[in-house]
Amino acid sequence: MLPKTARSINFSNSSSPSKPKPKDRDFEFFVAKLDRGGTLIAERGKGKYFTLDLGNNIGLDMVNIKGGKFKMGSPGNEDGRASDETQIDYPVQTFYMSRYLITQVQWEKVAKLPKVDLDLSDKPSTFDEKELNKRKLPVETISWEEAQEFCKRLSQKFEGEYKLPTEVQWEYACRANTTTPFYCGETITPKVANYDCHYRYDGKPPDKNEMEQYKGETVSVEFIQRTNNFGLNGMCGNLWEWCEDIYYPNYKDALNHSDSSVKNTRPDRVIRGGAWNSFPASCRSAKRNSKPQDIKMNTIGFRVVCTF
Repeated sequence: MLPKTARSINFSNSSSPSKPKPKDRDFEFFVAKLDRGGTLIAERGKGKYFTLDLGNNIGLDMVNIKGGKFKMGSPGNEDGRASDETQIDYPVQTFYMSRYLITQVQWEKVAKLPKVDLDLSDKPSTFDEKELNKRKLPVETISWEEAQEFCKRLSQKFEGEYKLPTEVQWEYACRANTTTPFYCGETITPKVANYDCHYRYDGKPPDKNEMEQYKGETVSVEFIQRTNNFGLNGMCGNLWEWCEDIYYPNYKDALNHSDSSVKNTRPDRVIRGGAWNSFPASCRSAKRNSKPQDIKMNTIGFRVVCTF
């Protein structure tokens, strides 16, 4: 989590009529930045965040993502791009996003909060975090519908509205003011993400050292120490991330339709970011994918956003 010197905001009494609005705190981070050869460049960044106190020293860090306008999608010459990534300029309002993928221990705490619509298993994940070296693994094997219930329980307990990120919010937060294929630059390496590093984005054979770093499973959300320019960790690789939106094959339809206009009661939902078993091109900032909203896979997790 964020530096131990930063004090969490205690919401243990937030079930009362007046829920305290969280106050932002400052933090610093090391940025994931690679040159074309894959060498890390030393850069630091600053941001603001607040922490929800889930109890028993379990916190949920929410990073302030300042709004702006960005070019969503990928240019026509980007390696690995698909036809559903046609670029579009889009404005984004300020919001908060969880710094890390939601962890198994965070899920367990929220699963024990009062039910809103669905029952939740407190231990749904395939990868077991009981081993000491697997602490803070992200939760997976949860459906979009269950992730929605998680958000509703947070909104019921704490100040603010908690939801899954829209596809626009997700890509804006992932890019963090970059226009390169990855938020870390023109390429990707095991130094900055957990993916299938038997392959390289440039198509060249990976070296032995890179291949030996393949994990074949999820890693702790804090395993990759470096963040993007907004201070978010692990936005590419480790797990695909559920988004709020129904999947459409082009942004024009995606941004102009709502759930109420869809006849299918179990539509495909957008997932973003790539997973521990993904090829490098699937971890690009613009990469779009989708799965039925009731499916559960050990390659899909999520993070949450909040507005006030």
